Amino acid sequence: MEAQTGRMLWYTELTAAAPNRQGGSKGRAVFSGSLVISAVGDGQIVGLDRATGRLEWTAAPPVELTSALNDDRAVAIAAGVVVATSTTFALYGYDALTGATRWKRVLQEGSFFGLSADDSSAYVALSGGAVLAISAGTGTTRWTWGQLVPMSDPSKYRVLGRPGLDRDFVYIPGEFGGYKVRK
Repeated sequence: MEAQTGRMLWYTELTAAAPNRQGGSKGRAVFSGSLVISAVGDGQIVGLDRATGRLEWTAAPPVELTSALNDDRAVAIAAGVVVATSTTFALYGYDALTGATRWKRVLQEGSFFGLSADDSSAYVALSGGAVLAISAGTGTTRWTWGQLVPMSDPSKYRVLGRPGLDRDFVYIPGEFGGYKVRK
């Protein structure tokens, strides 16, 4: 929308790739050059032209998504790569300019809490309570903080949100408090 008049500048309908799934933009959008990149309710990732709203590319929902369920995905940008979480226990890296899959990692846990990124790495809050730092360019693990614990074990400390970042540290919101970890 135009700030002074409230006039809508563009609208792009984001439809689901299959029946009985959700369309629409979900979660926060990220930006790379002339693109705005967002997840669709059914698990697609889309790149839209920032000026016109024209659909530039689409990355299909994860192949692991075999049921009629949706996939709540979060996205972040680092090193020209869109890093996308998935509730299917997979983590994907897509080329920010084209949407082509650059890499895929299968994890022990999905991510319902999101991720953050700096210039070269993504920091993924896993649903089982740990944070995974990965190289955005390759998807390889840099380090893991915390431990994966069953959600049914209330005695363990768990990550409960998207990590915050500054130049040198990762700030992790947790069930019983906050944590500060050096990158």
